Amino acid sequence: MINREARLLQDEVKERLRGQNITWEQYLESQGPETIWKNLREEASRRIKTSLVIGAIANQEQVVVTDEEFAEGLQELAETRGINDK
Repeated sequence: MINREARLLQDEVKERLRGQNITWEQYLESQGPETIWKNLREEASRRIKTSLVIGAIANQEQVVVTDEEFAEGLQELAETRGINDK
């Protein structure tokens, strides 16, 4: 589970690097592959733990999100990321 999340984070980092005209290879060389992977796994672990805690709280509090609320939240997220669905 942690490795899968770390790979997703790696993809996010690669995308940010592309925006800065930095290759993955340059990043590896500057930071070191062991350091990068360690940091990705630590962040992945934090994300997973946070998600599990939020999920447990939502279940305990019986939080329900309507389809409309979900769509609105998704639209807000898309706007903050500069994604246009049209």
